[in-house]
Amino acid sequence: VVVRIGIHLAEASRSGLDYIGTGVTRASRIGMSAGPGEILASAPTLAAARGQHAVSDKRSVELRGISGPVDVVAIAWR
Repeated sequence: VVVRIGIHLAEASRSGLDYIGTGVTRASRIGMSAGPGEILASAPTLAAARGQHAVSDKRSVELRGISGPVDVVAIAWR
């Protein structure tokens, strides 16, 4: 099993047991850009965390359906 995690700070709406919205979609697409065993967070998420986590890599990624590159950081978790 390969785990890839994407985190993005944004508003979400609830529909039954699901959460929906552009922020949820962006988090999903960020997760798809992560490598195996990697956690990627958007720049707004990192700013909200205020340096509480070690960052191992900063880069920009292209996300399907989202215009322009998105800045992300890899969160060191091991």
